Amino acid sequence: MIDRTPGEHVAESFEIPNAMTGERLDRTVSMLYGITRERSGNLIDQGAVSINGQAVSKRSYRVLPSQTLSANIEAIPDRAPVVETNPTPLDIVYFDAEVLVIDKRAGQVVHPGSGNATGTISQGLLALFPEVHGVGQEGRSGVVHRLDKGTSGLMLLARTEMAYSSLSRQIANRDVGRTYIALVRGLVEFNSGVIDAPISRSTKDPVKMAIASAGRAAVTNFTVLERIVSEESFTLLELRLETGRTHQIRVHLEAIGHSVVGDTAYRGKRFEGLGRPFLHSSKLSFQHPLDGRTLTFSSGLAKDLRSVLRQLGAAYDGQVIRPD
Repeated sequence: MIDRTPGEHVAESFEIPNAMTGERLDRTVSMLYGITRERSGNLIDQGAVSINGQAVSKRSYRVLPSQTLSANIEAIPDRAPVVETNPTPLDIVYFDAEVLVIDKRAGQVVHPGSGNATGTISQGLLALFPEVHGVGQEGRSGVVHRLDKGTSGLMLLARTEMAYSSLSRQIANRDVGRTYIALVRGLVEFNSGVIDAPISRSTKDPVKMAIASAGRAAVTNFTVLERIVSEESFTLLELRLETGRTHQIRVHLEAIGHSVVGDTAYRGKRFEGLGRPFLHSSKLSFQHPLDGRTLTFSSGLAKDLRSVLRQLGAAYDGQVIRPD
């Protein structure tokens, strides 16, 4: 990263270091020039970034060592982030200069989108840490992975572009541990197993996902925590993600005939007093982007989920996470 003063024209070029081999061009420009990811992407779109003297217009272009990168970063001025006066609260479990871990509340939306222009976690993060503006994908400052609106529990956020790149690579390489607790209808036959079924956008409903042979690889590991027999039968599951496709757990459990309780989008029946799917991000582990140490966090079930288990007379109290 280079130091700049306001209004200063930057004409420096960089030789791509070995450590950045295969990195996306928009991330590379952001890190080397010390500008936001959003701004670097806009510069690429406008033809203001070149490799070995040739303009490159593809943000996802992968750089190679010893290439010469040049960018006219004054071609597009940076935009100040819009900070909400009443941002959504964040329940912070851990933070340092690079990363944050929060315990997301059910009902919170992760980033702005259709029907959710304000009140998102990404905007709440900006209110607390304005320097996160532009880190990661455009409009999703700091968001490394997302949880559905109705899902509660642990979620990982990045404060710097370096941290975002590192954590994104860890997720792509399946090095981030993500464990969930779900309650499903019926008695799951096997004590443990693997659901390996590709997922893509549903051809019948564009807001849903579905199992499809031509979809992206998706792997979910499950272990039975408890089988509950009352007026109806239920199974409490612990699930570990190897991949992180949209709605992955919900789609996979529907596919094996055990939809998540309360997940009406995927054939899960409603449960009285529960206004969302019974799905909670209970454990998260990753390597710190700076020093590589492994950080592990656990979260007990949210109050509304514990209430459901009490109604069913379950032995699992939702407070203690089963050790590995």
